[in-house]
This record gives sequence, structure tokens and C-alpha cells, in this order.
Amino acid sequence: MTVSISYIVFFDNLFATFVNHACGVFEILKLHVEKLHVKADGNRGHPLNNFQMIMKNLKHCSDLQTQILKFVKDLESSYNIALLIIVGVNILTVVLTGMTAIIKKTEPGEMLRMAFVSGGALCHLFWISWLGHALEVQSEKVFISAYQGEWYDMPCQLQLMIIPIMIRSLRPCRLTAGKFYIMSMESFGNALKMMISSFTVLNSMR
Repeated sequence: MTVSISYIVFFDNLFATFVNHACGVFEILKLHVEKLHVKADGNRGHPLNNFQMIMKNLKHCSDLQTQILKFVKDLESSYNIALLIIVGVNILTVVLTGMTAIIKKTEPGEMLRMAFVSGGALCHLFWISWLGHALEVQSEKVFISAYQGEWYDMPCQLQLMIIPIMIRSLRPCRLTAGKFYIMSMESFGNALKMMISSFTVLNSMR
């Protein structure tokens, strides 16, 4: 049992580390996109006099975006099966232990134990769903920062070069469980409704 818990904790910590790394890179990319026409020292020159600087910043943003999108794609392909198992086990655990808690309502100790197990599984599902949601929200901010940035201060020919960055940011990065359950708070809410419905049906069949 202790070994199993250690594996779960290790998996969660590693997954959270990868997701937080991706969120951090998206935040860095967002800040770079917002300051495309600003020098490293914070001073602004006339855009036409800083053509090479802006070109360099655009290339850096494009390269950084390519790297982080590949990282998220690799993360998705590496974890989607494991996440499917975790989501399935957590949902099943919540439903079965919740039902057991009702059946054992005459035994307070056993009912409380089942309630704690159910609550732990629910918190675990919330945690991994929130991580996926955080990544999705952070990736969407890149497009917003590009749109709301002071791109109009850039030379006209360079304004068009920011469009590919915006286009690649239109589709938010998402992690899935088995390619069909999106790791997000919306999916967590839907799963919670489904668990409550299943719990109600099982309880009515007693």
C-alpha cells in the first residue's frame, strides 16, 4: 500500500512539474510578445530604427512557441493513457466508496473511512483536472497578449509577421485522458455530475 501511494505521489509531482514548466514558458512567451518592440533595457526607439531588434525578437518568440508546443504535444502523448486510467479509477472509487458509505451508515467508523477515501479520490481528480485547466488558460493568454500588445508601434512589414504566432495561439493547448476526456475544470464538473447521477441510481436500486 505504501509503495502504491509513493508511485501516485511521484506521478502527480512529476506531472505537476511538467505542467508548471509549460505554464511558465507560456508566460515568458506572453511577456516577450507584449514587448516585441521594446529594447532589453526597457527603452523604446522609433520602430523603423529598431527593425533588426524587432526581427530578432519575433524570431525568438516563434522559436520559443515552436518548442513549447512540441513539449506539450509530447507531454500529451506520454501521459494520456496514464491519465485515462487515473480518471477512470478515481471516478469508480468515488461512486463505489460513496455507495458503500451509505450502506454502512449504521457503522459510523466504516462510513467515515469510506467518506475519506471518496473525498481523497475526488480531490485527486480535481487536482489533475485543474493542472490541465491551468495549462489551457495560460496558452490562451499568448493570443490575447499578441492582440492587445502595441503591435501598431511596429513597422508595417513586421506587423504581418506576428500573425503566424497569433494563428498558432488560436487553438489552446489541452491535455486529455485517452484522447476524449479533456483535463479541465469543465470536464471535472461534468464528471462530478455523472458521479452524482450514478450514485443516485445505485442508491435507488438498493
